[in-house]
Amino acid sequence: MMKLGRWDKTAILASLTFFAWLAIPSSLFIREISTNVLGGEVTFIRELPLGPVTAEWQTEITLINEGGFECNSGDWQIAHYQEIQGNTVRYELQDWAAACIDAGPPFYITNTRRVLLFGVIPLRRVVSVTDVIR
Repeated sequence: MMKLGRWDKTAILASLTFFAWLAIPSSLFIREISTNVLGGEVTFIRELPLGPVTAEWQTEITLINEGGFECNSGDWQIAHYQEIQGNTVRYELQDWAAACIDAGPPFYITNTRRVLLFGVIPLRRVVSVTDVIR
């Protein structure tokens, strides 16, 4: 029987982690049903097919009539997605979005999420775009 050295084991673990990253998208854990924006309030309906997860998120708002002016949430933020009745979450956009919300529609919001496998390993991201025209 062949004995594996430390570097062999490290290479195998790195390869398995890489292939898991390729094979397992964040959308397997967080399935977006819909996103609606009214003023500064967001209604996000989602399913968590495999139960609660921890994920990182970033959001960007792009104004359509202002030459592509953008408001960005900044660095990755951590969120704990938990199962709730109806799978509907409502939240207010924070101060980072104020200039774009005040300028008003039309704009679109790009949400990027990546699940943290075991709370540490970021999986492939899932991106959703919501048009706000009213």
